[in-house]
Amino acid sequence: MKELLVPADNERYRKLYESTGRGVCGPAVMAVLLRKNIVSILAKLPDYKGYMPLRELQKHLLSVYGIKTKWKNNHKKKSFPSLEKRAIARVQWVGKEGKYHGYKYFTEASRHTHFILIDHDRYFCNNGEWSEMRWLPEYLEAGYITSYLEIIK
Repeated sequence: MKELLVPADNERYRKLYESTGRGVCGPAVMAVLLRKNIVSILAKLPDYKGYMPLRELQKHLLSVYGIKTKWKNNHKKKSFPSLEKRAIARVQWVGKEGKYHGYKYFTEASRHTHFILIDHDRYFCNNGEWSEMRWLPEYLEAGYITSYLEIIK
């Protein structure tokens, strides 16, 4: 297994974006996947606004880095299928009321999503740590994986 990378600038960018109510989890998982710092990922995302739909992330990986992926539905599971490959998973945090994943409005639900990178028996979250897959159900206590991009390369 490769050394488990955490981008050197992960904490800085996480705090910067979270202070504005946005996130940098998409660029962070790309940085880990590509073994780069977040600043170099953001340099190729000039229009990044603090959020990125999974399909947009998929197009960016292919057009800029030549990385092929396959989109898969995970049907709101709190688990992940065993893969020999890596994947970028979209996590939906669940609200308390409403028809959109527990939120009243779709846009509100969209603001409560997150990306994690799954690499065989571990996953990376941009809180700065890698965890074993056996801890994924606990991590997903307040949410589930809606879909993921299987990395084909």
